[in-house]
Amino acid sequence: YDFACNASADGQWLATFDSAGENGPKCSLQIWNAKTGQPLGKPYVGVNGFVGYFAPRANRIVLSPARGEGEIRDLPSLKVAGRLTGFDDLSGPPVVLSPDGKWILSWDSTGTLNLLEAKTGKMGASIKGTADISAVFVAPDSAAIYVLYDSPDGSAEQYSDNQITRLTLPDMKITGSIRALEITQDISISPDGNRLLLRFGTPDAEQIMLVDTATMKSLP
Repeated sequence: YDFACNASADGQWLATFDSAGENGPKCSLQIWNAKTGQPLGKPYVGVNGFVGYFAPRANRIVLSPARGEGEIRDLPSLKVAGRLTGFDDLSGPPVVLSPDGKWILSWDSTGTLNLLEAKTGKMGASIKGTADISAVFVAPDSAAIYVLYDSPDGSAEQYSDNQITRLTLPDMKITGSIRALEITQDISISPDGNRLLLRFGTPDAEQIMLVDTATMKSLP
């Protein structure tokens, strides 16, 4: 049974939320005025938990439930400014916010990646891939994103066909990619945005690969 919280960049708002896991009790998310300690509205209640993300500079919160439709709400009115389609019938929408606070990225089970404006909640560019999306990472300067695709043909325990694709923001144009024919465990981006670090392989034979983000080629 997990508990977590997120705070807005200006320190004005705090969101506390929990996740009970599969078949657990109903969970809740509460938004607070961090300066007064008073709750903002009533808690949001759902199955399997929530995550709340504050959009920097947009004065909004993105509510991503474990199940069902996500929402973008204004602060402090809590008015709905946009909605996010659920991942599938059982899972809520995965969500990533750009560091500059301008963009919200969300994807679904069809491999479709959607870009929304954090300030307006309006849909921007959208791209449909040919494989499942495992994760999305945004460059530190918010100028590009890196999408980890997992081919449905690589579902065997000892084999996986992963592709990391770089797309520009906000037009979502593909500008490079690299493949990893192993189960990709983890990806991280260097603070300057010049390198990706991939950790892949099985637990008894893990490997690390560094990737130059300018060329999307592995480094020696």
